[in-house]
Amino acid sequence: MRILKVEKTAEPHVVRITAVLGETEFEQLAGNLDHLCIFSTKTICEPSRATRTGARHSWAGWLLFPKCLQRQFKTENFDFERIKCGVVKYLDKLYIVHEVSRKSFGSLPADNQK
Repeated sequence: MRILKVEKTAEPHVVRITAVLGETEFEQLAGNLDHLCIFSTKTICEPSRATRTGARHSWAGWLLFPKCLQRQFKTENFDFERIKCGVVKYLDKLYIVHEVSRKSFGSLPADNQK
C-alpha cells in the first residue's frame, strides 16, 4: 500500500486517506480475511522438549522443519532446552505452535526477559 494523501474531515474522529492498494490489500480492508489466523503469544505456555538424536546429537524436534527452513536458522543460537508449546484451533484445524527462544549472549537478556 502506498499512501498518497491524508486529510482531516469536518466530521469528528474521521480522517480521509487516499492510497494505492494491491488487490489482496483491498480485499482485506473490505473484510475478506481468508487464511488469516491470529493468536496470542501468551497462549504458547506449556513446557515441551525436544530430544537429541543421531551421531552429532542434533535436535529431533528440529527435524519437523523442512530443510529449506532449517537452513535459515542456526540451532546453536536458540535454547532447545526450554521449549514452550501451544495449540491454536482455527475452523476445523489445530495448529501446534512451538516457541524456541533465542539464547542470551553474555549479559544481554533473552528475548522474553526485560
